[in-house]
Amino acid sequence: MIKSIFTPKNRLPIHKYLRINFLCGTIALLVLLTFCLAGSAFSANADPPREIEYQLTLNVTQRPYTSTITMIIPVDRSEKSIRLQMPVWSPGDYHIQNHARYVRNVNATGTDLVQNSTGKPNESVNVSIPVNHIDANTWELKSVSCRTVRLSYSISSTPPGIFSENVKITAGSAFFNGPSAFLYVVDHKDMRIKLKVEVKSGWLAESPLPTLSGYKPTSETAAFYAPDYDTFADSPLLLIKKEAVKMWDFDSNGAHYQAIFFGQYTPIQNDPRYQTVLKKIVHSENSMMGGPTSPHYMFFFD
Repeated sequence: MIKSIFTPKNRLPIHKYLRINFLCGTIALLVLLTFCLAGSAFSANADPPREIEYQLTLNVTQRPYTSTITMIIPVDRSEKSIRLQMPVWSPGDYHIQNHARYVRNVNATGTDLVQNSTGKPNESVNVSIPVNHIDANTWELKSVSCRTVRLSYSISSTPPGIFSENVKITAGSAFFNGPSAFLYVVDHKDMRIKLKVEVKSGWLAESPLPTLSGYKPTSETAAFYAPDYDTFADSPLLLIKKEAVKMWDFDSNGAHYQAIFFGQYTPIQNDPRYQTVLKKIVHSENSMMGGPTSPHYMFFFD
């Protein structure tokens, strides 16, 4: 079975998923319409922090293969606690999965500036912050008085959903479906997101998210950005050895489409019939939805 995600680059706030399931040469097309998770606004009395930064590194040198995800969270001084949650389901897989049960090793530190001997606040001090797992999907940090919180956790491969992998890490690749991998800050899902990914030598990073200026997917660090958590979570990430992936692309209805094959992709990667089928799917989707809403879309096949 080949599971895939069709996801746009530079998306609009209303997100659309197209997932395709190939089984015994039969293609079943499911069009999932107008998915949009609600974000929350900051208090009118507080200056909103600019962004949350996520950093992702892989450990594929020994089993179990894992990933470490670090969140760097600017703190609103008016807030005395921070809550973080993991989604319980993923777009397109309309059933409860409780992704939080696979999160491990959660810890947090706070960073603040203190006065040095000259009286200027330019010395950074790190302090440990207790993390309480208050319910199945929520972690809370209380008595937060620092300027920045650095929270990290680990996650390994998790069971797949109905139409997509969630987190799948092997010795040669790692696939992350956003809701199953990334915590969010409660009441601050509208914050801008930056994602920095450690890219091993000979690997590349692919995501429908726009890349940050100065970073390339094949450099030691790839960096992407999103205007908010919902867009971020709606954009899968693939890390993979260069020789283990096949890509081809085409244009249709004024947009650019890219198909990325990895894992068990050999039977179909060079079959021109699949290119014809994908073009028909794209044409039908655009006809139903009134045309593309983004200039660049990606199919992921594994």
